Amino acid sequence: TLQIRQRDLKAAEAAARQALTLDPQSFLAHGVMANLLVFNQDPTNALAEFKVAADLAPPRSIQRLRYADFLVAMGQLDAAKERIGLMAKQTPDYLPATLRVAEIALAERRFPDAEAAVKSLLARDPTHLDGLLLMARLQVAQNQPDAAVAALERALKVYPRWPQIHYQLAVIRLMQNDLAGAAKSLNQALANQPDYPEAILLS
Repeated sequence: TLQIRQRDLKAAEAAARQALTLDPQSFLAHGVMANLLVFNQDPTNALAEFKVAADLAPPRSIQRLRYADFLVAMGQLDAAKERIGLMAKQTPDYLPATLRVAEIALAERRFPDAEAAVKSLLARDPTHLDGLLLMARLQVAQNQPDAAVAALERALKVYPRWPQIHYQLAVIRLMQNDLAGAAKSLNQALANQPDYPEAILLS
């Protein structure tokens, strides 16, 4: 909410409580309360509010993913995987859930599972930016830099000014000992976002 963005937490809490008084089943209000509890360093009650918000939210709601993400942050990875996996099965057309499945599989180095998920995502949306970036990361993890470059170059055709694509290309080209190509990609990343921290460190 606007109050949270402005760090007016008391006003945000009052607004959320009023909303819950009017509609105790409001997943949006429960989500706001969860965020407020995070700001107030009360993760246990925040987790409970995130769960209520997720259980009340529609099937294709970011609020369900936020609960899973907070489970991960709280170290409850198995519970998060169960939530996200169920969501991906129930709503296979909801790409953010499929992306989370792929991200967790990659983090656990379950490469076939990660590849299956990201390919499913890209089959539905071939120009999905996060999907293309994740595919490149997966291919790097499997020591397939040429395939990763191809995925990123495909992304550049759609998002030519996106700095993260140029940065990832710079990193991969350094791995390939292509110093000229790496410098070119790094310069393009910084041209599009001069304050890009990782690119600045690499330059």
